[in-house]
Amino acid sequence: MNNKLTLIIGLILTFIILSAARKIIFNIMSRGKFKNINVNDAVSIYKNSKNIGLIDVRSYMEVQQSGYIKDSINIPLDDSKFNEKMSELDKN
Repeated sequence: MNNKLTLIIGLILTFIILSAARKIIFNIMSRGKFKNINVNDAVSIYKNSKNIGLIDVRSYMEVQQSGYIKDSINIPLDDSKFNEKMSELDKN
């Protein structure tokens, strides 16, 4: 019983540490690549520019529940091929 509890606690701690490390690595790798803007600015830019593509990173379930964003491309962050699909997008 004691060994099982130790194993469960160890697995939980490992998961927490790996999740935190993943966030830290993402923040380091994406530094300078993105600009944070508020929702109103994003809507304005999207509506007033013909050269802007919108990538919806919500899960498929979130899109089903909240609705599809017209003319957007849905590539969920939790998709196992997220990086591959993002790299296939036209950068222009």
